Amino acid sequence: FLDSLGQSPESVEATVSRGFNLLSGGYGVSIDRLREFRQAFDSLLDEYKPNHPIHVGTQRAVYVTDSEADAREAVEQARWNMRVTLSLRHNRERVEHGHAIAVPFEDEPSVEDLLDRFLVIGTPDTCIQRIQAMQDAMGIDHFNCSFWFGDMEQAKILRSMRLFSEAVMPAFQD
Repeated sequence: FLDSLGQSPESVEATVSRGFNLLSGGYGVSIDRLREFRQAFDSLLDEYKPNHPIHVGTQRAVYVTDSEADAREAVEQARWNMRVTLSLRHNRERVEHGHAIAVPFEDEPSVEDLLDRFLVIGTPDTCIQRIQAMQDAMGIDHFNCSFWFGDMEQAKILRSMRLFSEAVMPAFQD
């Protein structure tokens, strides 16, 4: 089956009406918004009645660490990606000398809000809690990780991926 990216109620409807699997989330989509997408998805299932199960997933920036300072540094790298992504999505992009410029937005989420509602960044236990919250909010049956974002060093990314596989994934295996 095909996957379709649901970033708005309209795209969720287009996905369900075609019987595609739904992948939602990414930069700038809060857990509250994922919950709204799931509610729309459920009501649309009743309307379109697909002839096969539709899988639901989400994607998030993921960084697993044992250090609070390292986690906060990763949040700023994710914020850079969020700014660039949303700038492109809303036709506000800036490029200087071939490089994207992260354009700040009005009312941007605080670091704490980004950690609570937008990102999966922190200790293994924190990351498990964040993924579980998305599973509860959206009923996901698959989760896509965006391990590289911003200008993070490869060694940090590889360490995060190793921690994810060793300390986070086992919490979701049957």
